[in-house]
Amino acid sequence: MLAFYINLDRRTDRRAFMEEQLVALGLDIQRLPATTPDTLTSNDIAPLSLAAIGETMSPVEVAISVSHFRAWKHMFDEGRDHVLVIEDDHKLSSRLAAFLTDFDWKKPDVGLLRLEAQLCSVRLRRWAEPGPLGTSLYMPVGYQTGAGAYIISADYARRILSSPKRFAMPVDDILYSPRSPFRDVKRIRCTVPGMAIFRWESSPEFDVPESILISDAQPSRGKRQQDEKKRSRPPLRERIGREILRLLRQLANGPKPAWYWLWSKRMVVPFADSGVSAQQSAVRRPG
Repeated sequence: MLAFYINLDRRTDRRAFMEEQLVALGLDIQRLPATTPDTLTSNDIAPLSLAAIGETMSPVEVAISVSHFRAWKHMFDEGRDHVLVIEDDHKLSSRLAAFLTDFDWKKPDVGLLRLEAQLCSVRLRRWAEPGPLGTSLYMPVGYQTGAGAYIISADYARRILSSPKRFAMPVDDILYSPRSPFRDVKRIRCTVPGMAIFRWESSPEFDVPESILISDAQPSRGKRQQDEKKRSRPPLRERIGREILRLLRQLANGPKPAWYWLWSKRMVVPFADSGVSAQQSAVRRPG
């Protein structure tokens, strides 16, 4: 399978971290130099301008999205049906190579397969399809953050790249947010347990170098979010009115429909190498 890990030229520590894993796992995953705000081109964001996109995304977030989009375009250029994309701050499971070899991409019809573990509780459809190596494939119901490890099909990626709305929100939101204009929940699956993990800092046994945890994107993303709050913060009277209307709408709509509770469950998606089974990770709680 065509596969890339995204890595900034200056992050040689992360490159070494990834290459060490790939050698140990026997995986052939190519390095894709990450796009930066300085290396963005007009073709990357056409037909939009950086000024227009800047209303919803910081330049760093735009560059991150373009890095992912470039990986997808390589898939088209090479005539492949799927591509694996990994960000360079993820710990990979020892089972990943066998998982990729064993997965049947024609059954089920998967357009987007999320490989990340999720250490916080997320909501997934109650019933799962069998996956390779004893894993389970769940359809998402709620939102899962992050786009650090996933496989996307050519037709699913093409639908996103052909639209200027691909820059309506950061790439992880484009892929997984219920607000995304491209989210086709029937074609999204989440593998349980996960084959990669980002928040490994809660698991000391992974022994990841501390420098790997330093994010290049977070300062820019945090500033953009703060600026948005400042620009969009309405007067106190208007905020109170909005809150009253929100509460009234909730009362009018009543509780969530029965199918939401009957067809979904909360689950902490474990990392495949953590020794936690999918059954142990399932939790049932209101909310």
